[in-house]
Amino acid sequence: MAISPQRPKSVTTFAGLVLILAVFYLLRFLQTLQSWDVLKAWLPFSPAYLAGSGLIWASVGIVLAAALWLGKAWARLAMSVAIVVFEGYYWLDRLFLVNPMTQEGWLFMAFVHGVVILWWIGINTRASTRKFFGVSYARERENQTIA
Repeated sequence: MAISPQRPKSVTTFAGLVLILAVFYLLRFLQTLQSWDVLKAWLPFSPAYLAGSGLIWASVGIVLAAALWLGKAWARLAMSVAIVVFEGYYWLDRLFLVNPMTQEGWLFMAFVHGVVILWWIGINTRASTRKFFGVSYARERENQTIA
């Protein structure tokens, strides 16, 4: 049995961040179920949207956090795709469902999201990260020349 490389601290920290976000969306799901009648009366859209998005992002986050933690080979690509999809979801949600009177924090959130994206790119391009996820530079180079 081959010894697996040690998990880089940056991957550990990012997996923790993903898990925290997943817990946040799990709480969103549970609170929506608990407050369904109140939300139905006050929201201009169905609480099913809040419950569904909460459950979906909680599930995705838990799976990705575990995959990052365990160093699954598919985790790097899955995390990259999830970031792109989450960014699209977040900004569409913010543009169309949030009250325009409460939009003053958009610049700060754009900055935070930009930092997280750049952080993931930085983590993803490090040699220690590629080694942890079982990707050798030679194999990546070979795949680039084939494509």
